[in-house]
Amino acid sequence: MKNNGILAMISGILFLAIQPGTARSEILRMPLYKFTPVRRVELKCTSAEYGIQIPVPERWKIKRASLSFKYVNSSALLAANSRLITRFNGDPISQVKLSPLAPEGSLRLSLPAERFKPGYNDLSFTVNQHYSLGCEFPCQPELWTTLKLDDEDAVVEVEYTLKKVPLKLSAVANFLFDPKMNPRGEINIVIPDGNPETLAIAGIIASGVAMKFDYRNVVFSISKGIVAGYDNIIIGDKAFAAKTIRTPGFNAEKIKGPFLKIMALPRAGGANSSPEEASGDPFHALIVVSGLNKDQLKLAAETFAVMSAPFPETEEMTVTGLVMPDIPLYGGKGVIKADSKYTFKSLNFPNRTFAG
Repeated sequence: MKNNGILAMISGILFLAIQPGTARSEILRMPLYKFTPVRRVELKCTSAEYGIQIPVPERWKIKRASLSFKYVNSSALLAANSRLITRFNGDPISQVKLSPLAPEGSLRLSLPAERFKPGYNDLSFTVNQHYSLGCEFPCQPELWTTLKLDDEDAVVEVEYTLKKVPLKLSAVANFLFDPKMNPRGEINIVIPDGNPETLAIAGIIASGVAMKFDYRNVVFSISKGIVAGYDNIIIGDKAFAAKTIRTPGFNAEKIKGPFLKIMALPRAGGANSSPEEASGDPFHALIVVSGLNKDQLKLAAETFAVMSAPFPETEEMTVTGLVMPDIPLYGGKGVIKADSKYTFKSLNFPNRTFAG
């Protein structure tokens, strides 16, 4: 199973290159040891393998990627038939001789951008190592290679751009608030005031977002206006929504009850924007949570926060009601019940191949 702590631990350095009218290009450096509970990997015997998984959110389009790390091998190995092989999603991308004359080495490899897929990408290290051309003990103590994953140069570097946000509410859970987002999720919440009732509704929204991120690292900010460069969630009644969202793509008259909508993030300038600005920022989303009064606003917020069924394949919806599920005692996410049958797929057990 995937290590649920992997993404919460990952830290990186972002370099931003923003050009008008284009997606933001970002470079993320991720230390290898953040993906694994061990800092140094010992590959022993005549054949051994170790794998890690690189998370990639659906929102990313990978432009290029590289891998670098250092290793040390036994000086008893035979260079003629000892190899270190690196594979990415099953494909070999590198093989090097393990030489007793140069037992320390470093590698910098290009990872094929076209081979990245949304989800978890497999990066594996395999050794075939021998100390004799004849008969040999398969786990002789001299048969070892160490991967130095805790070295400062042991990193995966990924350059990517953001894909355009699908303008449908179903994109909320699987696209915007993806637990595989690195190094963290960043959401700005737009509210009309700071009174306790408004803050309570904002808290409901923040809890729902955190739940969709699987409680991994999310940074929230609060403002009274839309902030560029981030996904924004606006919480307010019809009048506040009409005042704040001044773009031809939004019609506040459609708010006739508890209301949810997703749209491209408006650019600065509002109704007086140029045609380019009026089209909005297609790489970030504005989610509208609204209603005609506080009760409708709270119902819309609760629906957004706790809705577990798939959201509709539309830009907007009016909520007609919300019925909370009957949660059994000691029930919760990832908890199974007695006298019930579950498929391995429903429990999120991935395929796993064992070798050696």
